[in-house]
Amino acid sequence: MTEPGAIRLEVADLDFTYPGRERPALKGVSLSLRAGEFTVIAGRNGAGKSTLALALNGTIPHLLRGKSAGTVLVNGRLVAVPREMASEVGVVFQDYETHLVSSTAALEVAFPMENLAVPPGEMAHRVAETLALVGLEGFDERSPAEISGGEKQRLAIAAAIVTRPSLLVLDEPLTDLDPAGKSGVLAVIGKLRRMGMTIVVIEHDPQALLEADRLVVLVEGSVGYDGPPAGLLGEPGRCRDLGVPVWAPAEVARGLGLPSGPLGVAEVAAAVRAAGFRPVPPPPATAPSVGEPLIEARDLTSGYPGAPDVLFGVSLTIRAGECVALLGQNGSGKTTFAKHAVGLVRPRKGGLLVKGRPVREYGLAGLSRIAGYVFQNPDHQIFSETVLEEVAFGLRNLGLPPGETADRVRESLEVVDLAGREAEDPFSLTKGERQRLAVASLLAYRPEAIFLDEPTTGLDATEAERMMAFIKGLNRGGLMVVLITHAMWAAAEYAERTVVMSHGRVVLDGPTREVFAREDVLAPLTLAPPPAAALANRLGFPAVSASEVLAALKGGPP
Repeated sequence: MTEPGAIRLEVADLDFTYPGRERPALKGVSLSLRAGEFTVIAGRNGAGKSTLALALNGTIPHLLRGKSAGTVLVNGRLVAVPREMASEVGVVFQDYETHLVSSTAALEVAFPMENLAVPPGEMAHRVAETLALVGLEGFDERSPAEISGGEKQRLAIAAAIVTRPSLLVLDEPLTDLDPAGKSGVLAVIGKLRRMGMTIVVIEHDPQALLEADRLVVLVEGSVGYDGPPAGLLGEPGRCRDLGVPVWAPAEVARGLGLPSGPLGVAEVAAAVRAAGFRPVPPPPATAPSVGEPLIEARDLTSGYPGAPDVLFGVSLTIRAGECVALLGQNGSGKTTFAKHAVGLVRPRKGGLLVKGRPVREYGLAGLSRIAGYVFQNPDHQIFSETVLEEVAFGLRNLGLPPGETADRVRESLEVVDLAGREAEDPFSLTKGERQRLAVASLLAYRPEAIFLDEPTTGLDATEAERMMAFIKGLNRGGLMVVLITHAMWAAAEYAERTVVMSHGRVVLDGPTREVFAREDVLAPLTLAPPPAAALANRLGFPAVSASEVLAALKGGPP
C-alpha cells in the first residue's frame, strides 16, 4: 500500500495522435496526482478527456496504436498492457452497461478476481465486502439487467475496485443518472477517496466539479486549467471560454460585485444579504399563448405488456405550442407516459386522447404525423448509411412521392443545421449532431409535437446550451415540446411549465418558477431545484436563472 500523500499517478509530456488523423488528441499533457486525491477532468467534447483515460491503464498506446510520446507512471511503474495493470488501475468507461457481462451482481464482481486466480474463499469475502462498500449489500443474486442506472454504475465500479487498485478512472459516471443515482455514485467516490484511493473522473456535471479536490480542464488536447475547482468556477467568463458549465451562484456573486469566496448556494445567499441587497421579485410569468389540447391523459393506468402497471391514475393535458419539462426519478413513469402518448405502448385503463380522439383509433403511421419521440441515446434509432437516407427512410415507408420526400429531407436538414452533409455517415457525427439528426428524421413528418428523452445527455456545456436553444427555437415555431430530463437547469431555463412525477403519479404541475420553489415537495423525491432557483428560494423569491436573480437583486441595490 502506497503511503498517504505519495505520488500515485504521474503523466509527463504525453502526446497521442490517432492513426489517419493530423491533429493530436493529446499534446504535452503533464499531471501528478497523489494518494487519496479526487481529480475531475473536464472540457469540451473532443478535448482529449477519454483519450487520456485510455492512456492511464495502458489501452493507449498498447492496444490502440497511434503516434505517441511521453510517459504514464502508476506507483512509479510505466503502464503496460491493460491486463497487467488491472490490479493497479480500475477503469469504468462511459458506457458502463457494456462492463456488465454476468448474470448476477456477485458473479459480476467475482469475474475480475477469477482472471487473477484469487482463492475462492478470499473471493467470496471480497465480493461481499465490495458490494457493501458501494451500497449494494444484499444484491448478490440480483441480475444487472433488473437494477436501476445508478445501481448498475455502482456495480461496474465494484467490479473495477474489487482487485484493490490504487487508481480508479471513471469516464462520465454521472451521465444518464437521476439525482439519486448521482448522489449514490458520488457517495461511493467519497468513501474510496477517504480510503486513500486516487480517483480520476471525467465529467461535465457541476456537482462532481464542486466535490473534487482538483479540476483539470483540457482544451484541444492540452491542459488549459489545473487547480482548485473554486478557482475556475468563480470566474463564469473563463468557464464559458473553456467549455465548463457556469456555476450560477458564482455568476450572481460576480454580477453583484461581491468579493470572491465560497461558492455554495447558502454562502452566496448569505453574502447577498450581508451586502444589503433587497430583491424586487420578478413579475409573475406571463402564460404562453397555447392552442387546443393535443395530448390528454384521463385517469390513465397502464404499463408494459406482461409487466405490472407503471402509471397510476395519471391525468395530464398538454396543449399545442407548449414547452413542458417532465421530471422525476428513474422509474417514476416519465418515459412510459411519453411512449403512450406517441403510440409505442397502449393504455390499459382510463383514457388517452390525441387531438381529441382516443389513441387506439390511430395507427402508428397516423400518430407519427402528430407526435414523435427522440430516444435518450440517438444511436438506438439511427441505422442508415448516410444522413440523407436516415431522414428519408420513414417518408418512403409512408409512400410519399420522391419529389416531396426530397423537399422534406432538405427542409428538415436545414432546420437542424445539417444541410450539405447528406452523404456523411451518421456515426461520423458528434453526439450533438446525431441528436439533431434524430430530430430531423421526426421533423420530416411535420409533426405537431415532439418528446425528447434526455436531450443533453453526454453533451458538454456548450453543446448542451446549443441543443436546448435549438429545441426552444422549434417550440417558438409552434411545435409542442416535452423534455424528459434530469438536467434541472434545462427544465428551469427552457420550459414554461414543469410536471413532476413519482411512482407513476403526477405530484406537481405548474409554471416552472412555482414548481422549483416547492422544495418541500421536491426534497422527499430526492429532486432539487437548479442552483439559480435554489439561490432565489434562499433569498425569498422565485427565479429560474442567474439572469433572473440578478435582475431581481439589481432592482433594489443597497
